[in-house]
Amino acid sequence: MALVHAGPAHSRKIPTRGITAMSDDGCEEFYDAPAMPENDQPEDAAPATREPPEPEDFRGGRTARPNDAFIAVMGVTGSGKSSFISLCSGKAVRIGHTLEACTAIVDVYAYDMSPDQTVYLIDTPGFDDTNKSDTEVLSEIAVWLGSSYKSKILLSGIIYLHRITDVRMQGSAKKNLLMFKQLCGQDALKQVILVTTMWDKVSQEEGTRREEELIHTSEFWGWMVSKGSSVRRHGHNESSAKELVHQLIGHSNCITTDLQKQLIDENLTLDQTSAGRELKSELLKEQEKWAKRLHEVEEQMREAIKQRDQEAEEALKEVRDEYTVKIQRVEQDTVALRFNMESLISQRDARLSKLQQKMYDEQNAHTAQIKEMNEKVDILANRLSAEYMHSELEHHHKRLKPWHCRKGKLAFSISMSGVYYTCISPVITRCNEGPGQTPASGSKQLRSVFLGKKCGESPTWLARYSDGVEMSENLKVEYPRLQEALATHGVDHLKACTLGPNQTYYARWKSSWSSNVPDNLKNALKVYDPKKRDGPRIVTVGLGYDGAYVIAYRNSRGVKPSHSFTYGLKGHYQALKEILSKKKNLKIVAITLNPENATDFIIIWEEKANKGKSYRMQCYSQYETVIKEVETWWNWR
Repeated sequence: MALVHAGPAHSRKIPTRGITAMSDDGCEEFYDAPAMPENDQPEDAAPATREPPEPEDFRGGRTARPNDAFIAVMGVTGSGKSSFISLCSGKAVRIGHTLEACTAIVDVYAYDMSPDQTVYLIDTPGFDDTNKSDTEVLSEIAVWLGSSYKSKILLSGIIYLHRITDVRMQGSAKKNLLMFKQLCGQDALKQVILVTTMWDKVSQEEGTRREEELIHTSEFWGWMVSKGSSVRRHGHNESSAKELVHQLIGHSNCITTDLQKQLIDENLTLDQTSAGRELKSELLKEQEKWAKRLHEVEEQMREAIKQRDQEAEEALKEVRDEYTVKIQRVEQDTVALRFNMESLISQRDARLSKLQQKMYDEQNAHTAQIKEMNEKVDILANRLSAEYMHSELEHHHKRLKPWHCRKGKLAFSISMSGVYYTCISPVITRCNEGPGQTPASGSKQLRSVFLGKKCGESPTWLARYSDGVEMSENLKVEYPRLQEALATHGVDHLKACTLGPNQTYYARWKSSWSSNVPDNLKNALKVYDPKKRDGPRIVTVGLGYDGAYVIAYRNSRGVKPSHSFTYGLKGHYQALKEILSKKKNLKIVAITLNPENATDFIIIWEEKANKGKSYRMQCYSQYETVIKEVETWWNWR
C-alpha cells in the first residue's frame, strides 16, 4: 500500500489505495466523468473494482477548504524541484529511493499561503529516473492526475523547472520536455510557468544567452511561450519560490491537462493518449536501436564461430544477452502502456506491493546481518574485555599485600554502592559515606556497615556497632520489608546484612534469618537452618545489579570442601566471574556487589599459609579513586 507524504507540520501519512495525491474543491465548474464501458478495456487488463479515493485523501488528512489550490512541480531529476518545494513548505523534501520514496513516487507537500488558503505542491518524478522506467513514471503521473480529476481536483497551474547550467537542450532534458508538452496539451499551457534554476552557477551573460535560446527555439520553449506560458528565473530563496506560487494562484481559472481528458473523459488507454503515443514512439526507436545492435552482434558471433575464436564468441554472447534483455524490457514497457485508468491503479498497487515486500525482505535480511555482526563484535569485545580485566586484576593483585593470621581468624566488613564504599579491617576503617566517617566514641566500636540503593545523592545504610545498630533515615523508605523484619527480630542480635537493588536484602540474626529476594535465590539461602548444628552456614551474601548474587558457605566439620559458594551473575561482573571460575574452592569471607552498576565489586578470601592463614582482597571499580582508596585501606597495617 502506498503512503502519502505531506510536508507540513499538521500533515500525516495516510493510506491511499496505491496512489499518492491531493484534492481541492476550490476550482469552479466541474462535471462528472463518464464511466468506462467494460468492453473498452484491453483483454489483459485487470478488473476495475476500485473506487476513487475520497477527496480528503489528496490532502494528507487535512480538511478540504474552498480556497485550497494545487500546483504540480515538474522537471528533470536534479533541476531543483525538491529544494523549491522545501523553500515554500518549510519542510524537508525527501530525496532518494528509500522504501517510502519507492512506494510513493508522487509526493504532496502543503504550503500554508495564508490563514484561509493552503497550496498543495505536487512533487512529480522526471522521465530520467534511474530506478524507474519512463513507462512507470508516466503511469505514476497518470494515476495521480486521473484520480485527482475523477475526485473533482483541478490544478491551478504547473511549474516546470530547468537547469540554466545545461549547455544544450538534449538527452533526458529534451525527452522530459517533449513528454511534458504532450502531457499538458495546448489549453493548459497558459497557466504553466517555465522556470530556470541555478543562476548562481553560471555567469549572467552565459545564463542570459541560454535563456534566450530556450525562449526563441520553437522545439524548446518557444512554442509553449507562444501559447501563453510565462518564463521566470528562480533565485533559490524562499521569497523567489513563493512569488512563483503566488503568480499561479492569482489566476481565477483551473486547468485540465490533455492526459486527464484523454484518460477520463475519452476513456483512452495510456498508449492512446498524446503522452503515451510520444513515449511509445520513443520506445519503438529504442527497440529498433537495440535490435540493430543485436543483429550486428549476432553477425560478429557467426564470424567468431567460423574463425573458431572461442574467447571472442564468449564475449559476444554476453553482449548479445545484454541486448536481448534490453529489447525484452522495451517490449514489456510498451505492453504496460495498453491499460486504462482503473487498470493502471490496480497494476500499480500490485507492482508497489511486490516492491514493498522485496524491500521489507531486504531490510529484514540487513537487520539479521547487522545482528549477526553485532553478536560477533560482542563476543570479540567480551574476549578482549576479559583479557583486559585479567591483566588489570593481575596488576592490582601484585600491589596488594596479604594479611597474615597465625591463630583464629580476622574479621573484615566491606560494602559499596555507586561511588561510595565502606571498608573495615581489624586496624582501620575507611569510607566515603555512612557512619564510618564519624569515629565512634568511648567503648562504641563500629563492626560493619551495609550500603544499599542510592536515595537522592547518598546511599541508604545500616551500621552494626558493638552495642547496637544505627541506620539512615531513608532505610525504611527504600527497604520497608527489612524495617519490618528488624522490628520483628530486633536489632540487638543482628549478625549480618546485605542490601541489594530494588528493595532486595538478606539479614541474619543469631537464631533466624530474613530476606526479600527472588524465589531461586531464596532456595539457595534456605540451606542455612539455625536449628541444625551440623548444617552449612552462610558466611556472606552479595546482592547486585539485575538480580546477580554470590553466596558463600562454611560447611560442617568433616564435609569436603570445608568452604563452598554459589553464584548467578546474569552476565555481569565479568572480572568477578573470572576469579570465581578459576578458584573453585575459594574460601570467601566477605563480598560486596555494587547494586548501582554491573561491574564493581570487592571480594576477600582466605588462603592457607606456611604458618596459619592469609587473606587476599580484590577490588574492581569504574572509579579509579575508589580502587586507590580501597587498596590503601587494605595495605594499611
